[in-house]
Parts: sequence; C-alpha cells; structure tokens
Amino acid sequence: MLNPTETQNIFPGPCSCGCDQLADLKPYYTHQNIELPEIVMKIVHFILYRGKCRQCGKINKGHVPCEFETGFGPRLSAFIVELAGIAGNSRDMVRKSCISVLRIPISPGAIQKVIDRGSQAIEPNYDTFADKARTSEVNHIDGTPWFKGGKLNWLWVMANPVVAFFMIHTNRSREAFEKLIGAWFGILVSADYRFYRSWVNKKGRPASHILFAPPTACGMCQRL
Repeated sequence: MLNPTETQNIFPGPCSCGCDQLADLKPYYTHQNIELPEIVMKIVHFILYRGKCRQCGKINKGHVPCEFETGFGPRLSAFIVELAGIAGNSRDMVRKSCISVLRIPISPGAIQKVIDRGSQAIEPNYDTFADKARTSEVNHIDGTPWFKGGKLNWLWVMANPVVAFFMIHTNRSREAFEKLIGAWFGILVSADYRFYRSWVNKKGRPASHILFAPPTACGMCQRL
C-alpha cells in the first residue's frame, strides 16, 4: 500500500438500534483511492533584452540560461522519452499524448530532438551496463521480435543476477549475437538456437531445458 498524501477518518453512523454513542472505536480497514493530480504545466517565459553600450555603442544581448536552452525541462523530457522508448510508441502517438494529456502542442521534430538528447544522456550508463554484463561468469542470452518504426527488429538481452543489458538490432544473426556479447567469454545459458550450439565455452539451457557442456566443462557447468 502506498503512503497517503491525505487521510480521512470515517466513523460509523448510529447503530440500527437507534443509539448514536459507540465505545472502543478503532480502525479495522483502510481503503486506498489513487488519483492523478490536476496537471498544470509550469511554463516560464524568458524575456531577452538587448541594449547599446553607452561607451562604445556595441549592442549587448541577454541570453537564455544554458539549462533552459532546449525549451523542455528534464521531467517533461523524461516523460517523452519514456513514452517513445520504453513504451515503444510512435512519434505521432507521443505527440497526441502530449496534446491530450498535457495540453502541449509539440511537433514530431521537437519530439525527436528530445529523444536524441535522452539517448545521449543515458549513453554512459548504457555502456556501463554492457561492461558489467560482459564481465559476468554466467549470462542468459536471448532475442525477441521488436518493431521499430513499423519495421521488424530484434531486442536482445544479456542478463545475470546483477544486471540486464538490452540491445536492439535489425536482425537475429551471429553478427548481432557477437555485437551483444563483445569480448565476453563465459557460461552461456540460452535456448537451442543454431548459433548458440557452436558456443565454444560451457553452455546450458534454462529451467527444464537440457544442459550442454564439453568434457572440459565439469565443475563450472555443474553449478548452473
């Protein structure tokens, strides 16, 4: 149950016998109601002034503070990136959501710029996740269809108990597999797809699947 922002105490009415005096009152149940607050966008106008220097006559201008240059704040940008990236919505769907929910007119081009900035911002973390996954002794690897711009792509995952690293590639191939793993050379847990079978290191299949390992794989592979 979520922490409340408001609490209302609801007391019983008169008893069916007509008595309106109750003893030993105590809570017996909590009903939670969740609602979105009214969304009122924070819109700041920066009025830029310019003036002429009284000494040399040069025109000097005020400039928008660098943290506001893009015209879209970090929370709004994160919302747009969430809709387009994690939720996988089209640019037009994001535009319509911004108009209908936030009452913000925004163009597909502006949406794309926000998404590009979001991608640049998370790139260092993305690379960190990749490095972390590729240092694990054991990784579960698989790919699943993923539509990007209406075209079939593949969403790859390389996961272990510490981190899950995702990568979108145009196809399901050995090239994509090798791009996902980089220089990783550990224990592979996977489905029985064709290029997994030729994995030179120890390998296994998850859950009820069969465990595969070369004769030299005893010890490590037995721990799976």
